[in-house]
Amino acid sequence: MDSEYIGLFNKYYKEKFLFLSNKDKYTKCKTCENKKKFIEKDNVLVFSCGSDNQECGEKIRIELPKYIHYDDKFSELHKKMNG
Repeated sequence: MDSEYIGLFNKYYKEKFLFLSNKDKYTKCKTCENKKKFIEKDNVLVFSCGSDNQECGEKIRIELPKYIHYDDKFSELHKKMNG
């Protein structure tokens, strides 16, 4: 796996862990008053400071890989072919 991907993944969860401590220095970005946001949906992880401006907006965006379970797909294909 790419070392940059792993580094971003580790940074995302480190920031989230610190945010969950609810200490002021970890819940808000230094340059704005908004609380940080951690969005986890549709196989995407997004870490943002909560602002929409370019200087202080989205910090990390990770698209998670989709894995295919070979045995399930093989069984599904076998059923389609054989009724």
